[in-house]
Amino acid sequence: MARNRYLIFETAVGFCGIAWNDRGIAHFQLPTKAAKATERLLLRRMSEAVPGDPTPEVAQAIAATKDYFEGRNVDFSRFQLDLSEQDDLFREIYEAVRQVGWGDTTTYGALAKKLGKEPQVARDVGRAMATNPIP
Repeated sequence: MARNRYLIFETAVGFCGIAWNDRGIAHFQLPTKAAKATERLLLRRMSEAVPGDPTPEVAQAIAATKDYFEGRNVDFSRFQLDLSEQDDLFREIYEAVRQVGWGDTTTYGALAKKLGKEPQVARDVGRAMATNPIP
């Protein structure tokens, strides 16, 4: 198991958290108003993570996140993720979601169809989004 490190950082809309390891970004915490709240939420899912200095790629992801929360069009698909804790279907779903463009929307049913899955897989898409470690 790769050792996870994390960093809490400020954006225009609040404090975010990012956790990573040698395989890629493993978790992202959406913004809260307080750094401690963000850290607490991140550590609920990544309890073994320790604070660390970001790698160059993680530093780029942090800069991109700051740009995003300032309203700039950002493509996050270039960043390496570590989804090794996820099952195959969820990894497939997360990859499909990464292809949804800036300002575009979709539905769970449309994602299931795009994956060539039966309509009831839309529920799995919903479950994947509810537990998405890197929203």
